[in-house]
Amino acid sequence: MIFENCTIGNNSVPHFWFQAPMWYYINNCSLDYTDADVLLVGNLASVSRILVQGGHIEGVPGYLVNCPSAPGIPVKVQFRDTQLYMNGASNTMRQLIHAPGGG
Repeated sequence: MIFENCTIGNNSVPHFWFQAPMWYYINNCSLDYTDADVLLVGNLASVSRILVQGGHIEGVPGYLVNCPSAPGIPVKVQFRDTQLYMNGASNTMRQLIHAPGGG
């Protein structure tokens, strides 16, 4: 699934909730302000690849990537040339990736 040159913002839920084994490409997008995590990876998202390339992510109150329970096979998440603005976060020196099961 490809998202290209889009703006996604002002959400009360994660910008993306990955719950299927697919490859996702988020190219030159603006991911602005969520009240939750930016990328939430579900336990059914095994054999997935998530590539965020270009664009920017602004306002990260939760996790940048949250994988609360390990999928059967690890998920590969990559950020390339993506600017991260922590605007609105109460503490910018904190954990951004959550994968207690190894995700």
